[in-house]
Amino acid sequence: MHLQWHKGWGASALEVILALAIISLGLLGVASVYTFGTAAGRTSDRQVVALRLAEELLEKIRVQNMAFEAGYPPAWLQPHGEVASEEPVPLDSPPFRGQFAAESGFLRQVRMRRLAQAGDYRANLVELDVRVGWSLEGRERWVELKAVHARP
Repeated sequence: MHLQWHKGWGASALEVILALAIISLGLLGVASVYTFGTAAGRTSDRQVVALRLAEELLEKIRVQNMAFEAGYPPAWLQPHGEVASEEPVPLDSPPFRGQFAAESGFLRQVRMRRLAQAGDYRANLVELDVRVGWSLEGRERWVELKAVHARP
């Protein structure tokens, strides 16, 4: 069998450029999906760790009955109006030194608020608000848990 060359077969330069443009757009789409997926994975991973740490922090406050230690608010909190709160500090700062991995990169913020004054049946209840945060790609992100703790 003998092949003959016919004029008009083949692709023009314009067709080649157009085909390359379409392929490059497809590759850019795949690259952007990969980049977005990787970033979402990192965010999700840190969010799961922060949630676990917030649950652990909340449980430590409840088990150690920190909301009802001598005086209100507890000495390790700085009062801001009627809500005892602290500025964001490293997770392992006192009174939790040695209870969390040092240099985890996470911050904590704890707020406590009594639900009523003395004489009310709710005076032995404290609302706990625990926030654990981290910085990722220049943005701060926080996980927040709330609970009510009763004096044992």
